[in-house]
Amino acid sequence: MTDFVPTHARRVDVKGGGAAQRVRTRIVLDTSVLVADPTCIGNFVDADVVIPLTVIEELDSLKSRVDDVGRAARTALRALEVLRVNAGGSLADATPVGDGVSASTVKIEINGVQKHLLIEHGLDPTLPDNRIIGAALGQRMHAPTCVISNDAALRIKAAHLGLQAEEHRPVGRSMATRPAGWATFDAGHEAIDCLYAAGAIAVDSMPT
Repeated sequence: MTDFVPTHARRVDVKGGGAAQRVRTRIVLDTSVLVADPTCIGNFVDADVVIPLTVIEELDSLKSRVDDVGRAARTALRALEVLRVNAGGSLADATPVGDGVSASTVKIEINGVQKHLLIEHGLDPTLPDNRIIGAALGQRMHAPTCVISNDAALRIKAAHLGLQAEEHRPVGRSMATRPAGWATFDAGHEAIDCLYAAGAIAVDSMPT
């Protein structure tokens, strides 16, 4: 689970109807969160996760790196791809992640970037971080919205524009112990030769 303190579910009046309706907080994820914790998508409870399309573009630009950042980007993209396929081919609409009424949803947002608000505050709307903030401003028009980011500068800018902004803090885990989406093993030259020759290696042949 993710340590997001719920201001998240509240009752609001439906316009024109007078009846109360439960509205969940929308969580806008920054690229830095998915790089630091690429399997976190389904760990937000009772909230609607929104990933701006800009974040997908940033992950795509990072996936070819041969370091931990590249591996995390690939892991996050694979997780989203599984959700997309299971959702019938698109994450344009909110898709449940898990079971039960408290399960989160996830969607990729392509519209709603409030460019005029960014420009009014002197922010360049072509920069990815600012577009993420602009997307969050668009989400705020529909529900309480929180930007989750490990980038302090992005959080400062988001808060300056009136958004709730928090750092990603997995419950019960420090930043150093977050699952990275891969494991590291010591391997002998025989295993490496087998991997290159066959393109794969049996899991049970690796040390545990």
